[in-house]
Amino acid sequence: GGSASVLLSFDVRGVRTWSPGQPSLYRAVATLSCGGGLRDGCPDTETATFGVRSFSFDSSAGFVLNGQSVKLHGGCVHHDNGPLGSKAIGRAEERRVELLKANGYNAIRTSHNPVSRAFVDACNRLGVLLMEEAFDCWDAGKNSDDYHLFFEDWWQRDIASMVLRDRNAPAIVFWSIGNEIPNRHVARGAALSAALSEYIRHLDDAGGGSRRAITSAYPGVGTDAATAAFLAPLDVAGYNYSPHGFARDHVTHPARVIAATETFPESSVLNFNALQDYPWVVGTFIWTAIDYIGESSIGANGHSPPDPLACGGYCPAPWSYHISFCGDLDIVGGQKPQAFLRRVLWNVSALEMAVKPADDGEVIASWGFPDERQSWSWEEQKRLMR
Repeated sequence: GGSASVLLSFDVRGVRTWSPGQPSLYRAVATLSCGGGLRDGCPDTETATFGVRSFSFDSSAGFVLNGQSVKLHGGCVHHDNGPLGSKAIGRAEERRVELLKANGYNAIRTSHNPVSRAFVDACNRLGVLLMEEAFDCWDAGKNSDDYHLFFEDWWQRDIASMVLRDRNAPAIVFWSIGNEIPNRHVARGAALSAALSEYIRHLDDAGGGSRRAITSAYPGVGTDAATAAFLAPLDVAGYNYSPHGFARDHVTHPARVIAATETFPESSVLNFNALQDYPWVVGTFIWTAIDYIGESSIGANGHSPPDPLACGGYCPAPWSYHISFCGDLDIVGGQKPQAFLRRVLWNVSALEMAVKPADDGEVIASWGFPDERQSWSWEEQKRLMR
Protein backbone atom coordinates (compact mmCIF):
# COMPACT_ATOMS: atom_id res chain seq x y z
CA GLY A 1 0.00 0.00 0.00
CA GLY A 2 3.02 2.31 0.13
CA SER A 3 4.98 4.11 -2.57
CA ALA A 4 8.63 4.10 -3.53
CA SER A 5 10.94 5.61 -6.13
CA VAL A 6 13.30 3.40 -8.12
CA LEU A 7 16.14 4.73 -10.27
CA LEU A 8 17.47 2.45 -13.01
CA SER A 9 20.41 3.16 -15.30
CA PHE A 10 21.67 1.16 -18.25
CA ASP A 11 23.68 1.58 -21.43
CA VAL A 12 21.93 1.94 -24.78
CA ARG A 13 24.06 0.80 -27.71
CA GLY A 14 23.75 0.96 -31.47
CA VAL A 15 21.01 3.57 -31.56
CA ARG A 16 20.49 6.31 -34.13
CA THR A 17 20.48 9.81 -32.68
CA TRP A 18 17.45 12.07 -33.01
CA SER A 19 17.81 15.22 -35.11
CA PRO A 20 15.63 17.34 -37.42
CA GLY A 21 17.15 15.52 -40.39
CA GLN A 22 16.69 12.06 -38.86
CA PRO A 23 14.07 12.05 -36.09
CA SER A 24 14.71 8.51 -34.84
CA LEU A 25 12.37 7.45 -32.03
CA TYR A 26 12.34 4.52 -29.61
CA ARG A 27 9.95 3.12 -27.05
CA ALA A 28 10.67 2.29 -23.43
CA VAL A 29 8.30 -0.15 -21.75
CA ALA A 30 8.28 -0.38 -17.94
CA THR A 31 6.29 -3.14 -16.25
CA LEU A 32 5.57 -3.44 -12.54
CA SER A 33 4.90 -7.05 -11.59
CA CYS A 34 3.78 -8.55 -8.29
CA GLY A 35 5.86 -11.66 -7.96
CA GLY A 36 4.01 -13.32 -10.78
CA GLY A 37 0.60 -12.89 -9.20
CA LEU A 38 -2.37 -10.78 -10.21
CA ARG A 39 -3.55 -7.98 -7.94
CA ASP A 40 -5.60 -4.85 -8.30
CA GLY A 41 -3.63 -2.66 -10.70
CA CYS A 42 -0.79 -5.14 -11.02
CA PRO A 43 0.95 -5.98 -13.25
CA ASP A 44 1.02 -2.43 -14.59
CA THR A 45 2.74 -1.32 -17.79
CA GLU A 46 3.74 2.17 -18.94
CA THR A 47 5.16 2.99 -22.39
CA ALA A 48 7.12 6.13 -23.24
CA THR A 49 8.45 7.33 -26.59
CA PHE A 50 11.88 8.94 -26.56
CA GLY A 51 14.82 9.89 -28.71
CA VAL A 52 18.55 9.83 -28.07
CA ARG A 53 20.50 13.05 -28.68
CA SER A 54 23.08 15.28 -27.08
CA PHE A 55 23.18 19.04 -27.22
CA SER A 56 24.76 22.06 -25.59
CA PHE A 57 24.53 25.85 -25.60
CA ASP A 58 27.48 28.19 -25.14
CA SER A 59 28.55 31.58 -26.41
CA SER A 60 31.53 30.26 -28.37
CA ALA A 61 30.08 27.28 -30.22
CA GLY A 62 26.42 28.27 -30.09
CA PHE A 63 23.88 25.45 -30.19
CA VAL A 64 25.49 22.08 -30.85
CA LEU A 65 23.28 19.05 -31.54
CA ASN A 66 24.90 15.61 -31.70
CA GLY A 67 28.28 17.26 -32.20
CA GLN A 68 27.09 19.50 -35.08
CA SER A 69 26.52 23.26 -34.95
CA VAL A 70 22.86 24.06 -35.70
CA LYS A 71 21.26 27.46 -36.21
CA LEU A 72 17.62 27.62 -35.15
CA HIS A 73 15.38 28.91 -37.92
CA GLY A 74 12.24 29.35 -35.88
CA GLY A 75 8.85 30.91 -35.56
CA CYS A 76 6.27 31.58 -32.87
CA VAL A 77 2.85 29.94 -33.03
CA HIS A 78 -0.32 30.74 -31.10
CA HIS A 79 -2.59 28.03 -29.77
CA ASP A 80 -5.44 28.23 -32.28
CA ASN A 81 -5.96 26.22 -35.44
CA GLY A 82 -7.43 29.10 -37.43
CA PRO A 83 -11.04 28.54 -38.52
CA LEU A 84 -11.15 25.28 -36.54
CA GLY A 85 -10.83 27.29 -33.33
CA SER A 86 -8.85 26.61 -30.17
CA LYS A 87 -9.54 22.89 -29.86
CA ALA A 88 -6.37 20.81 -30.19
CA ILE A 89 -7.38 18.46 -33.00
CA GLY A 90 -4.56 15.97 -33.51
CA ARG A 91 -4.41 16.07 -37.31
CA ALA A 92 -4.69 19.87 -37.34
CA GLU A 93 -1.78 20.14 -34.88
CA GLU A 94 0.30 17.79 -37.00
CA ARG A 95 -0.54 19.75 -40.17
CA ARG A 96 0.78 22.99 -38.67
CA VAL A 97 4.10 21.31 -37.92
CA GLU A 98 4.20 19.76 -41.40
CA LEU A 99 3.62 23.13 -43.07
CA LEU A 100 6.34 24.84 -41.08
CA LYS A 101 8.83 22.04 -41.67
CA ALA A 102 8.13 22.21 -45.43
CA ASN A 103 8.86 25.95 -45.35
CA GLY A 104 12.28 25.54 -43.75
CA TYR A 105 11.50 25.88 -40.06
CA ASN A 106 13.56 23.66 -37.81
CA ALA A 107 12.29 25.22 -34.56
CA ILE A 108 9.01 26.45 -33.06
CA ARG A 109 8.27 28.56 -29.99
CA THR A 110 4.88 27.93 -28.38
CA SER A 111 3.53 31.35 -27.47
CA HIS A 112 2.59 31.80 -24.78
CA ASN A 113 1.44 28.54 -23.24
CA PRO A 114 2.21 24.82 -23.22
CA VAL A 115 0.94 23.10 -26.33
CA SER A 116 -1.06 19.92 -26.74
CA ARG A 117 0.49 16.49 -26.53
CA ALA A 118 -0.41 16.04 -30.21
CA PHE A 119 1.69 19.08 -31.17
CA VAL A 120 4.70 17.83 -29.18
CA ASP A 121 4.34 14.34 -30.65
CA ALA A 122 4.25 15.81 -34.17
CA CYS A 123 7.50 17.71 -33.52
CA ASN A 124 9.09 14.49 -32.23
CA ARG A 125 8.02 12.48 -35.30
CA LEU A 126 8.69 15.11 -37.96
CA GLY A 127 11.93 16.51 -36.54
CA VAL A 128 11.24 20.06 -35.38
CA LEU A 129 12.98 21.52 -32.32
CA LEU A 130 10.68 23.04 -29.74
CA MET A 131 10.70 25.84 -27.17
CA GLU A 132 7.77 25.12 -24.89
CA GLU A 133 6.57 28.20 -23.02
CA ALA A 134 4.70 28.20 -19.71
CA PHE A 135 3.31 31.68 -18.97
CA ASP A 136 2.47 35.11 -20.34
CA CYS A 137 2.56 36.67 -16.87
CA TRP A 138 3.41 35.76 -13.27
CA ASP A 139 2.00 37.51 -10.20
CA ALA A 140 1.68 40.86 -11.98
CA GLY A 141 -0.90 40.71 -14.73
CA LYS A 142 -1.44 42.17 -18.17
CA ASN A 143 -5.22 42.13 -17.79
CA SER A 144 -7.51 42.35 -14.78
CA ASP A 145 -8.66 38.73 -14.97
CA ASP A 146 -5.60 36.87 -16.26
CA TYR A 147 -3.27 34.27 -14.74
CA HIS A 148 -1.77 36.61 -12.11
CA LEU A 149 -4.87 35.90 -9.98
CA PHE A 150 -3.90 32.24 -9.73
CA PHE A 151 -0.11 32.34 -10.00
CA GLU A 152 0.80 31.88 -6.33
CA ASP A 153 -1.38 28.80 -5.90
CA TRP A 154 -0.81 27.22 -9.28
CA TRP A 155 2.58 28.01 -10.80
CA GLN A 156 4.38 24.98 -9.38
CA ARG A 157 1.59 22.61 -10.33
CA ASP A 158 1.37 24.06 -13.84
CA ILE A 159 5.14 23.97 -14.39
CA ALA A 160 5.24 20.38 -13.15
CA SER A 161 2.35 19.41 -15.44
CA MET A 162 4.24 20.73 -18.46
CA VAL A 163 7.70 19.42 -17.61
CA LEU A 164 6.72 15.98 -16.32
CA ARG A 165 4.47 15.35 -19.33
CA ASP A 166 7.04 16.41 -21.94
CA ARG A 167 10.49 15.84 -20.48
CA ASN A 168 10.99 12.67 -22.57
CA ALA A 169 10.28 14.58 -25.79
CA PRO A 170 13.50 14.76 -27.86
CA ALA A 171 12.17 17.78 -29.78
CA ILE A 172 12.16 20.02 -26.72
CA VAL A 173 15.47 21.82 -26.18
CA PHE A 174 14.12 24.90 -24.34
CA TRP A 175 11.73 25.51 -21.49
CA SER A 176 10.50 29.12 -21.49
CA ILE A 177 9.27 30.37 -18.13
CA GLY A 178 7.51 33.43 -19.50
CA ASN A 179 6.91 36.07 -22.12
CA GLU A 180 7.43 39.80 -21.57
CA ILE A 181 6.77 39.45 -17.84
CA PRO A 182 5.27 42.71 -16.51
CA ASN A 183 7.36 42.90 -13.31
CA ARG A 184 10.65 41.99 -15.00
CA HIS A 185 12.15 45.38 -14.05
CA VAL A 186 11.89 44.92 -10.27
CA ALA A 187 13.45 42.68 -7.64
CA ARG A 188 10.34 40.49 -7.43
CA GLY A 189 10.64 39.64 -11.11
CA ALA A 190 14.31 38.67 -10.79
CA ALA A 191 13.53 36.53 -7.73
CA LEU A 192 10.77 34.69 -9.58
CA SER A 193 13.03 34.23 -12.61
CA ALA A 194 15.45 32.41 -10.32
CA ALA A 195 12.73 30.43 -8.51
CA LEU A 196 11.03 29.16 -11.67
CA SER A 197 14.36 28.30 -13.29
CA GLU A 198 15.53 26.27 -10.30
CA TYR A 199 12.21 24.45 -10.03
CA ILE A 200 12.43 23.32 -13.64
CA ARG A 201 16.02 22.19 -13.13
CA HIS A 202 14.82 20.10 -10.19
CA LEU A 203 12.12 18.46 -12.34
CA ASP A 204 14.22 18.00 -15.49
CA ASP A 205 17.58 16.84 -14.25
CA ALA A 206 19.30 15.10 -17.14
CA GLY A 207 21.84 13.59 -14.76
CA GLY A 208 25.07 14.47 -16.48
CA GLY A 209 24.39 16.28 -19.73
CA SER A 210 22.09 17.72 -22.34
CA ARG A 211 19.85 19.50 -19.86
CA ARG A 212 17.33 21.64 -21.67
CA ALA A 213 18.00 25.35 -21.67
CA ILE A 214 15.75 27.63 -19.61
CA THR A 215 14.83 30.93 -21.21
CA SER A 216 12.36 33.80 -20.97
CA ALA A 217 11.40 36.30 -23.66
CA TYR A 218 12.43 39.86 -22.72
CA PRO A 219 11.39 42.85 -24.87
CA GLY A 220 13.67 45.79 -25.62
CA VAL A 221 16.67 44.38 -23.77
CA GLY A 222 18.69 47.15 -22.13
CA THR A 223 21.97 47.44 -20.26
CA ASP A 224 20.50 48.24 -16.82
CA ALA A 225 21.08 46.19 -13.67
CA ALA A 226 17.44 45.10 -13.40
CA THR A 227 17.53 43.49 -16.84
CA ALA A 228 20.78 41.71 -16.03
CA ALA A 229 19.34 40.41 -12.75
CA PHE A 230 16.28 38.98 -14.50
CA LEU A 231 18.33 37.29 -17.24
CA ALA A 232 21.07 35.96 -14.94
CA PRO A 233 19.28 32.74 -13.80
CA LEU A 234 18.51 31.74 -17.40
CA ASP A 235 20.62 29.48 -19.59
CA VAL A 236 19.66 31.40 -22.74
CA ALA A 237 18.47 35.01 -22.76
CA GLY A 238 15.37 35.53 -24.87
CA TYR A 239 15.55 38.81 -26.83
CA ASN A 240 12.27 40.15 -28.17
CA TYR A 241 12.82 42.83 -30.83
CA SER A 242 16.33 43.60 -29.57
CA PRO A 243 18.83 43.04 -32.41
CA HIS A 244 20.65 46.19 -31.27
CA GLY A 245 21.81 44.21 -28.24
CA PHE A 246 23.41 41.22 -29.97
CA ALA A 247 26.89 42.71 -30.42
CA ARG A 248 26.60 45.32 -27.64
CA ASP A 249 25.79 42.84 -24.87
CA HIS A 250 28.47 40.35 -25.86
CA VAL A 251 31.06 42.91 -24.77
CA THR A 252 29.69 43.18 -21.22
CA HIS A 253 28.29 39.64 -20.94
CA PRO A 254 30.59 37.44 -23.07
CA ALA A 255 29.14 34.19 -21.69
CA ARG A 256 25.53 35.14 -22.47
CA VAL A 257 23.79 32.96 -25.04
CA ILE A 258 20.96 34.70 -26.90
CA ALA A 259 17.88 33.53 -28.77
CA ALA A 260 15.92 36.17 -30.69
CA THR A 261 12.58 34.96 -29.35
CA GLU A 262 10.49 37.44 -31.36
CA THR A 263 11.47 39.36 -34.49
CA PHE A 264 9.69 41.62 -36.98
CA PRO A 265 9.01 40.26 -40.50
CA GLU A 266 10.66 43.28 -42.15
CA SER A 267 13.87 42.71 -40.14
CA SER A 268 14.27 39.13 -41.37
CA VAL A 269 17.46 39.78 -43.34
CA LEU A 270 19.04 41.74 -40.47
CA ASN A 271 18.34 38.92 -38.00
CA PHE A 272 19.46 36.24 -40.45
CA ASN A 273 22.81 37.99 -40.90
CA ALA A 274 23.24 38.29 -37.13
CA LEU A 275 22.61 34.57 -36.81
CA GLN A 276 25.46 33.90 -39.24
CA ASP A 277 27.85 36.46 -37.74
CA TYR A 278 27.43 35.89 -33.99
CA PRO A 279 27.87 32.35 -32.59
CA TRP A 280 26.30 33.41 -29.28
CA VAL A 281 23.01 34.10 -31.13
CA VAL A 282 21.66 30.57 -31.50
CA GLY A 283 18.36 31.20 -33.25
CA THR A 284 15.66 33.60 -34.38
CA PHE A 285 11.89 33.19 -34.03
CA ILE A 286 9.66 35.27 -36.29
CA TRP A 287 6.46 36.79 -34.94
CA THR A 288 4.65 34.90 -36.20
CA ALA A 289 5.01 31.76 -38.27
CA ILE A 290 1.24 31.41 -38.85
CA ASP A 291 -1.57 33.96 -38.70
CA TYR A 292 -3.81 33.66 -35.65
CA ILE A 293 -7.14 34.89 -34.37
CA GLY A 294 -6.65 37.96 -32.18
CA GLU A 295 -4.40 41.04 -32.07
CA SER A 296 -6.30 42.08 -35.17
CA SER A 297 -4.37 43.88 -37.92
CA ILE A 298 -0.95 44.13 -36.23
CA GLY A 299 0.46 42.95 -39.58
CA ALA A 300 -1.87 44.99 -41.78
CA ASN A 301 -0.85 46.81 -44.90
CA GLY A 302 -2.82 49.09 -47.20
CA HIS A 303 -2.70 52.34 -49.13
CA SER A 304 -3.59 55.72 -47.76
CA PRO A 305 -5.62 57.65 -48.65
CA PRO A 306 -8.33 56.39 -48.74
CA ASP A 307 -7.90 52.68 -47.89
CA PRO A 308 -9.45 52.04 -44.44
CA LEU A 309 -7.22 48.99 -44.03
CA ALA A 310 -4.06 51.11 -43.93
CA CYS A 311 -2.53 50.87 -40.47
CA GLY A 312 0.91 52.10 -39.44
CA GLY A 313 2.65 51.19 -36.21
CA TYR A 314 0.44 49.30 -33.78
CA CYS A 315 -3.18 50.20 -34.38
CA PRO A 316 -5.55 47.22 -34.22
CA ALA A 317 -8.68 47.81 -36.27
CA PRO A 318 -11.12 45.04 -35.33
CA TRP A 319 -13.78 46.45 -37.61
CA SER A 320 -11.71 45.61 -40.67
CA TYR A 321 -9.52 42.69 -39.58
CA HIS A 322 -10.32 39.62 -37.52
CA ILE A 323 -6.85 38.06 -37.56
CA SER A 324 -3.33 39.24 -36.84
CA PHE A 325 -2.20 39.08 -40.50
CA CYS A 326 1.46 38.98 -39.40
CA GLY A 327 2.25 35.34 -40.21
CA ASP A 328 4.54 33.85 -42.83
CA LEU A 329 1.58 31.57 -43.52
CA ASP A 330 -2.01 32.74 -43.62
CA ILE A 331 -4.82 31.47 -41.40
CA VAL A 332 -5.23 28.26 -43.46
CA GLY A 333 -1.54 27.67 -44.18
CA GLY A 334 -1.01 29.45 -47.49
CA GLN A 335 2.28 31.22 -48.13
CA LYS A 336 2.47 35.01 -47.86
CA PRO A 337 5.23 37.25 -49.32
CA GLN A 338 7.52 37.03 -46.28
CA ALA A 339 7.43 33.23 -46.51
CA PHE A 340 9.08 33.36 -49.95
CA LEU A 341 11.85 35.59 -48.61
CA ARG A 342 12.48 33.24 -45.71
CA ARG A 343 12.61 30.18 -48.00
CA VAL A 344 15.52 31.80 -49.85
CA LEU A 345 17.28 32.91 -46.66
CA TRP A 346 17.05 29.41 -45.24
CA ASN A 347 18.12 27.75 -48.50
CA VAL A 348 14.82 25.94 -48.98
CA SER A 349 14.60 27.54 -52.43
CA ALA A 350 17.39 28.81 -54.65
CA LEU A 351 15.11 31.51 -56.05
CA GLU A 352 11.66 32.92 -55.39
CA MET A 353 10.16 35.72 -57.49
CA ALA A 354 7.40 38.19 -56.70
CA VAL A 355 6.49 41.62 -57.95
CA LYS A 356 5.52 44.66 -55.93
CA PRO A 357 2.54 46.54 -57.37
CA ALA A 358 3.06 50.21 -58.17
CA ASP A 359 3.57 52.03 -54.88
CA ASP A 360 1.02 54.74 -54.31
CA GLY A 361 1.61 55.25 -50.60
CA GLU A 362 1.62 51.82 -48.98
CA VAL A 363 1.32 51.90 -45.18
CA ILE A 364 2.72 48.90 -43.29
CA ALA A 365 2.03 48.06 -39.66
CA SER A 366 4.88 47.16 -37.30
CA TRP A 367 4.44 43.41 -37.80
CA GLY A 368 3.51 43.76 -41.46
CA PHE A 369 5.27 43.13 -44.74
CA PRO A 370 5.03 44.91 -48.12
CA ASP A 371 2.42 43.71 -50.55
CA GLU A 372 4.16 41.46 -53.10
CA ARG A 373 2.53 39.04 -55.51
CA GLN A 374 3.65 36.15 -57.67
CA SER A 375 1.00 36.99 -60.26
CA TRP A 376 0.24 40.59 -61.23
CA SER A 377 -0.29 42.75 -64.27
CA TRP A 378 -0.49 46.42 -65.13
CA GLU A 379 -4.10 45.96 -66.22
CA GLU A 380 -4.94 44.68 -62.74
CA GLN A 381 -3.30 47.75 -61.23
CA LYS A 382 -5.41 50.03 -63.44
CA ARG A 383 -8.59 48.35 -62.24
CA LEU A 384 -7.50 48.65 -58.59
CA MET A 385 -6.74 52.34 -58.98
CA ARG A 386 -10.14 53.27 -60.45
